[in-house]
Amino acid sequence: MEVLSNLALGFSHALTLSNLAYCALGCCVGTLIGLLPGMGPLATISLLLPLTYSLPLDGSLIMLAGIYYGAQYGDNVSAITMKMPHAASIVACIDGYQMTLKGKTGLALFAAGVSSFIGGTVAIVVLSTLAEPLANVALLFSPADYCALMVLGFCCVSYVSTGGSMLGGFAMALVGVLLGQIGTDLNSGAERFTWDQPFLVDGVGLISVALGCFGIAEITKNLDNKNTFTPFTGQIKLIPSWPEFKRIIPSALRGSIIGSFLGLLPGGGPEVKPEFDALLLPLGGDQLKQTARQIKAARAGAGAEQVQLLGSGLWDDTSTAGEPALYGGWFAASPLDQRRAFESRFQATYGRSPPRLASLAFDAAALAAVLSKRERDPFSREAILNPSGFTGVDGLFRFTDQGLVQRGLAVLEVTPQGTKLVSPAPQSFRDLAF
Repeated sequence: MEVLSNLALGFSHALTLSNLAYCALGCCVGTLIGLLPGMGPLATISLLLPLTYSLPLDGSLIMLAGIYYGAQYGDNVSAITMKMPHAASIVACIDGYQMTLKGKTGLALFAAGVSSFIGGTVAIVVLSTLAEPLANVALLFSPADYCALMVLGFCCVSYVSTGGSMLGGFAMALVGVLLGQIGTDLNSGAERFTWDQPFLVDGVGLISVALGCFGIAEITKNLDNKNTFTPFTGQIKLIPSWPEFKRIIPSALRGSIIGSFLGLLPGGGPEVKPEFDALLLPLGGDQLKQTARQIKAARAGAGAEQVQLLGSGLWDDTSTAGEPALYGGWFAASPLDQRRAFESRFQATYGRSPPRLASLAFDAAALAAVLSKRERDPFSREAILNPSGFTGVDGLFRFTDQGLVQRGLAVLEVTPQGTKLVSPAPQSFRDLAF
């Protein structure tokens, strides 16, 4: 009964005249923008988001939902009529374009729209009533079960594609698997088949493959055949006959039920934006590299937006600068000029590069020498807790009465060319906010 009461409350807000108008407007505008090849629902919402700033809260949410579903239908229009798919309309491109070649463009568009409506409705019903028990079942899936699902998918692709040729369909699925091996492994974070090319770290994009296999290939084929026409004549008969309509409904219901179940499996649902903008990794050496690779793989697999990586002085290492998973990350480090001057003096004296703790030991010895020159109480509490601090090889530092050390460090960024200065180290503690 609680589900029904919540649905009734939601419909009481959604079915008002103003909110229905916002929804209709969002669907129309979203469909128009979604017609552009390569413009997905998320990109469309990003472009049209300012339209909702002055609307009421419920109206803006309803309009954004209309834009989202309208953009999804717009993807189907370009895929069916021009063979220009987006990630969500690849299947519509395969079957819908073949219907366009046979003069059944309207039927394909009608089937796509009705199926989307039925799928969304079934998904909402499942989410409202069966989400918790089905999610518990989905958590019971083991790696072997996921492997079985993938094998089933390969078998289905091999059977239904390329005109019933099992060998051709299997070869197509195998090519997709091979392309999927390029990029960062989702489990270990290791880079596979990237050949030290940064643009391959995130893998081969599905949109690029889809446009290449369908859109560009079709254009090239028409140019090669010197075709000056398009199979889409502009004449659309949207309303299907009753026998055609009866064939659409069962297929849409079957696909909705299967999709709702698969969407509950971990990793098989929509992309989720992380609830944080930055992530601190106070690690170093091989542990830092492995962790950064796993994080980058997780971001790439989820399609999440870029998360700013932050590090500590442990990042101040020559091997860190060459790690692609850390490119763009910021970390605090000693002032570059003072650090390099100390390293050159150490190299000239001892014939080798200094270890990381050498500068700290040097600053401690130098501070003891400076304080020892005071005439009265050289190592008193007041002298050690000097609020102005001291300047050493590792930059500005001072001690607090809680036994902590505060430092004024520079902020560096990891780039393919090495480290780059983002913010210089402060010259005094008066420049800081504490």
